[in-house]
Amino acid sequence: MSGYFFGFVSAAIYSIVMYAAWAISQPMVALAAPSEFVLFALVSICLSFALVPITLSRAGNPGVVLATRLRPGRLLAISPTALSGAFVMGGVVGAFFGMGAGGQSAIRFQRR
Repeated sequence: MSGYFFGFVSAAIYSIVMYAAWAISQPMVALAAPSEFVLFALVSICLSFALVPITLSRAGNPGVVLATRLRPGRLLAISPTALSGAFVMGGVVGAFFGMGAGGQSAIRFQRR
Protein backbone atom coordinates (compact mmCIF):
# COMPACT_ATOMS: atom_id res chain seq x y z
CA MET A 1 0.00 0.00 0.00
CA SER A 2 1.51 3.33 -1.02
CA GLY A 3 1.93 6.20 1.39
CA TYR A 4 -0.30 8.40 -0.75
CA PHE A 5 -3.20 5.93 -0.54
CA PHE A 6 -2.57 5.25 3.15
CA GLY A 7 -2.87 8.98 3.86
CA PHE A 8 -6.32 9.10 2.30
CA VAL A 9 -7.45 5.99 4.14
CA SER A 10 -6.21 7.25 7.50
CA ALA A 11 -7.88 10.63 6.91
CA ALA A 12 -11.14 8.88 6.05
CA ILE A 13 -11.00 6.70 9.16
CA TYR A 14 -10.20 9.76 11.30
CA SER A 15 -13.22 11.58 9.88
CA ILE A 16 -15.54 8.63 10.43
CA VAL A 17 -14.43 8.22 14.04
CA MET A 18 -14.66 11.97 14.70
CA TYR A 19 -18.17 12.35 13.30
CA ALA A 20 -19.36 9.15 14.99
CA ALA A 21 -18.07 10.38 18.35
CA TRP A 22 -19.68 13.75 17.73
CA ALA A 23 -23.04 12.13 16.92
CA ILE A 24 -22.88 9.80 19.92
CA SER A 25 -21.91 12.60 22.30
CA GLN A 26 -24.94 14.77 21.57
CA PRO A 27 -27.53 12.51 23.27
CA MET A 28 -25.13 11.91 26.16
CA VAL A 29 -25.67 15.50 27.32
CA ALA A 30 -29.10 14.41 28.58
CA LEU A 31 -27.57 11.76 30.86
CA ALA A 32 -27.11 14.19 33.74
CA ALA A 33 -27.72 17.80 34.65
CA PRO A 34 -25.01 20.13 33.28
CA SER A 35 -24.43 21.51 36.76
CA GLU A 36 -23.44 18.09 38.13
CA PHE A 37 -19.97 16.53 38.12
CA VAL A 38 -20.98 13.44 36.10
CA LEU A 39 -20.63 14.97 32.62
CA PHE A 40 -17.28 16.53 33.47
CA ALA A 41 -15.99 13.20 34.76
CA LEU A 42 -17.26 11.37 31.65
CA VAL A 43 -15.44 13.80 29.34
CA SER A 44 -12.29 13.50 31.45
CA ILE A 45 -12.38 9.70 31.26
CA CYS A 46 -12.92 9.75 27.47
CA LEU A 47 -10.01 12.17 27.00
CA SER A 48 -7.78 10.00 29.15
CA PHE A 49 -8.63 6.94 27.05
CA ALA A 50 -7.94 8.93 23.88
CA LEU A 51 -4.40 9.67 25.08
CA VAL A 52 -3.50 6.02 25.68
CA PRO A 53 -2.63 5.16 22.03
CA ILE A 54 -0.49 8.28 21.75
CA THR A 55 1.48 7.51 24.88
CA LEU A 56 2.00 3.87 23.87
CA SER A 57 3.32 4.69 20.39
CA ARG A 58 7.03 4.52 19.65
CA ALA A 59 7.03 7.53 17.38
CA GLY A 60 9.79 10.01 18.06
CA ASN A 61 9.46 13.71 18.57
CA PRO A 62 8.79 15.72 15.44
CA GLY A 63 11.66 17.76 14.07
CA VAL A 64 11.84 21.52 14.31
CA VAL A 65 10.11 23.22 11.39
CA LEU A 66 11.02 26.80 10.67
CA ALA A 67 7.93 28.93 10.20
CA THR A 68 7.64 31.27 7.26
CA ARG A 69 5.70 34.48 7.28
CA LEU A 70 2.19 34.13 5.85
CA ARG A 71 1.42 36.74 3.26
CA PRO A 72 -2.34 36.84 2.52
CA GLY A 73 -1.76 38.63 -0.80
CA ARG A 74 0.53 35.86 -2.03
CA LEU A 75 -1.92 33.22 -0.82
CA LEU A 76 -4.71 34.98 -2.70
CA ALA A 77 -2.56 35.05 -5.86
CA ILE A 78 -1.75 31.33 -5.56
CA SER A 79 -5.26 30.07 -4.80
CA PRO A 80 -8.09 32.60 -4.62
CA THR A 81 -10.74 29.88 -4.50
CA ALA A 82 -9.19 28.19 -1.47
CA LEU A 83 -8.81 31.44 0.45
CA SER A 84 -12.36 32.61 -0.26
CA GLY A 85 -13.69 29.09 0.45
CA ALA A 86 -11.94 29.06 3.81
CA PHE A 87 -13.57 32.35 4.80
CA VAL A 88 -17.00 31.24 3.58
CA MET A 89 -16.79 27.88 5.38
CA GLY A 90 -15.61 29.61 8.55
CA GLY A 91 -18.73 31.77 8.44
CA VAL A 92 -21.00 28.83 7.65
CA VAL A 93 -19.61 26.64 10.43
CA GLY A 94 -19.71 29.53 12.90
CA ALA A 95 -23.34 30.26 11.99
CA PHE A 96 -24.26 26.57 12.24
CA PHE A 97 -22.85 26.16 15.74
CA GLY A 98 -24.19 29.54 16.82
CA MET A 99 -27.71 28.62 15.74
CA GLY A 100 -27.86 25.67 18.12
CA ALA A 101 -27.30 27.70 21.26
CA GLY A 102 -29.33 30.63 20.00
CA GLY A 103 -32.21 28.42 18.93
CA GLN A 104 -32.30 26.56 22.23
CA SER A 105 -32.35 29.78 24.24
CA ALA A 106 -35.03 31.23 21.94
CA ILE A 107 -37.40 28.36 22.68
CA ARG A 108 -36.36 28.32 26.33
CA PHE A 109 -35.03 24.77 26.23
CA GLN A 110 -35.78 22.89 29.41
CA ARG A 111 -34.19 19.60 30.38
CA ARG A 112 -36.84 16.95 30.93
